[in-house]
Amino acid sequence: MVRYDPTCLQPAYECRYSWTGWPSESLFPPISNNRWLNLEQMWELDGLRVLEKHSDPKYVQILFSSKPSVSPVFLASRAKGRIDHALRTAGTACQFNRKVALRAIGHNSARAVTEYIDTQVAKEGFVDKEFVYSIEPYTTVFETIDPNQAITVNRGRYWYHLHLVLVHEERYRLRATHLYSSVYKSCLQVAQRNGYQLSAISVMPDHLHLGVIGAIDHSPETIAIEFMNGVVDSLGGIGLYRNGYYVATSGAYGMNAIRIRND
Repeated sequence: MVRYDPTCLQPAYECRYSWTGWPSESLFPPISNNRWLNLEQMWELDGLRVLEKHSDPKYVQILFSSKPSVSPVFLASRAKGRIDHALRTAGTACQFNRKVALRAIGHNSARAVTEYIDTQVAKEGFVDKEFVYSIEPYTTVFETIDPNQAITVNRGRYWYHLHLVLVHEERYRLRATHLYSSVYKSCLQVAQRNGYQLSAISVMPDHLHLGVIGAIDHSPETIAIEFMNGVVDSLGGIGLYRNGYYVATSGAYGMNAIRIRND
């Protein structure tokens, strides 16, 4: 039986998150340029890269890009933990508020992603209308799911929507309708089993599109592998997908609408 795991995958990804932290009672002390440089070097070791940052006495906000192996919970922990350590080392310790905000961000909004997924069958321009009718039920936008809804936990609020694309090995094309049904149903089962929510799905002849609100302790990589292996199981152990995936974060706004100010 084929099983996908991180050691055999070559992903393409665009994962970006805006993290915001607040002081508990006092105001944030300033962070020197040298300490910011050191922080950024340490975050690189965590799979995080600082794209922009803003710090003032009332809050700290950082726009990160991340590797797909980084989960929102891990990012929030390292962002807060490393700043806390830097302030303590400088002798300017400041108590963080327990609440944080972490927002997934992409070039496209989450709404644009779900609309794009919804157009997959139409944009292919299939000549065989009977074939179109047979596969249309396996492209769905789940209208009751808001891709911009916040995940609220004791630690704060998270917005975590992903666009996941899986391409078939050698662009193998599904033909029998029951195979589309198997892939579709297995994706629903994977989401339910792991606490994900699907905002949209499109099972196409040679690839799969998913809009996913993930579990915040699962990285995009983990989520991709869960779906890949879930489909493998539904097909009796057949490895349908290439050893890779594309994943991108998206949120209420595109990148151009939420750029944060450099110091």
